[in-house]
Amino acid sequence: MAILTNSGRLVIAKIMKSLPFYLAWGEGDVAWDENFMQPTSTDVALVNEIGRREANIVEYCTPDENGTIEVSSGKFSPSETETLYIHLRFDFTLADSPSCVIRECGVFVGTEIKADTPADIRYFLPEHIQKPGSLVMVERFVALNLATDFRRSFDFVITL
Repeated sequence: MAILTNSGRLVIAKIMKSLPFYLAWGEGDVAWDENFMQPTSTDVALVNEIGRREANIVEYCTPDENGTIEVSSGKFSPSETETLYIHLRFDFTLADSPSCVIRECGVFVGTEIKADTPADIRYFLPEHIQKPGSLVMVERFVALNLATDFRRSFDFVITL
């Protein structure tokens, strides 16, 4: 049986790092408040997507117990050299935060924005999306109440 080598994984990492990533957040299902539903590897979309934003940072990183990048799987540090880990950071502004509750977020690649969307818009509502693209990571969490006076940042590390 053939296996995917680390050098093959680096090729995939290089390709992925060159893509534009978007983070979408969604209201999810209110029923999850009583009966939490884990995401699955077959999920292709969010439930009740509210909006999305392109990544501010896409960089290689490496595991580091003293690192400044902290995600649920551990701590990482940025890397100038290619690695099997890609750090994604999404910074939502005050203007992006609608007054609502979110229960999930997902990282997408291949998002296409409608051509008639004003060029200065960086936070995209569902009506701005021509094609959502492919969901590559999804996370669900306890209901988080967004308020217009808070900024939100999300960090993810893709491990190949």
